[in-house]
Amino acid sequence: MIKINQLMSIYNHKTPFEFKALHDVNTTFEPNKIHGIIGHTGSGKSTFIQHLNALLLPSSGEVIIGDTIINKKTKAKVFHKIRRSIGMVFQFPENQLFEETVMKDVMFGPLNIGIDEETARKNAEKYLTLLGIDESEYEASPFELSGGQMRKVAIAGILSMDQDTIIFDEPTAGLDPKSHIEVMDLIYNLNREHGKTIILVSHNMDDCYQYTDTIKIFSHGEIVSEGDTVDILQDEALLTSMNLELPKVARLTKDLKARGFNPNPPPRSTDEFISMYDMWRSSHAE
Repeated sequence: MIKINQLMSIYNHKTPFEFKALHDVNTTFEPNKIHGIIGHTGSGKSTFIQHLNALLLPSSGEVIIGDTIINKKTKAKVFHKIRRSIGMVFQFPENQLFEETVMKDVMFGPLNIGIDEETARKNAEKYLTLLGIDESEYEASPFELSGGQMRKVAIAGILSMDQDTIIFDEPTAGLDPKSHIEVMDLIYNLNREHGKTIILVSHNMDDCYQYTDTIKIFSHGEIVSEGDTVDILQDEALLTSMNLELPKVARLTKDLKARGFNPNPPPRSTDEFISMYDMWRSSHAE
């Protein structure tokens, strides 16, 4: 469980350039779920997630991760424990690749946090396989791979540290459609098949609708709404007030409701929508 109490973050405190990035944020992240975070640029999302593994410390308030409390007085010796529990995949993580081979790059993170070499290699092989990187690529330079493969290698480097919670910041930015789907399916499977808690920051409303269990909407440094994904992302009035759009599948379902198409639970993906709509249309054609 991750719990946030009265979190405030102030940049350039007590200077003419002081800026409050987060205001009295209170929320929780239940384990073993996929939590979506949405909101426009500048809403506080990136600042918020950097508090979750102590890249930033609160100006006031606290972040509680298990039995560990992070506040403005937290000492550096606590950071190692936190980062063994929570991993962060930044936007364009492939920019952080630097080793001469794929395997060395993926093993760097776990070795750096104290995992022994044998376990680090096993973890690297496990997640490279999960991400579809062939064994023949292990000794290749990561810079010889395609953009999508480089992204996967970089993600494998984070996953190989085997943390309980993984934060993804815009993980599909700049990817081609095929790689986009592969990365999102990976994130979903990390939760459903491997029990990881996922925190997903995204501008993609369709991805959030299809893959997440809960949604938190940030605006001007505050959480203005949070709850079950379907409840939040079908609320057109709420989304419009935040200058956000309904996910495409939610829009299609809403537009067809007047004709009697009102499945419960509703479709969350295009494939689900097509399947449910075809079944509904067939049943009404008889």
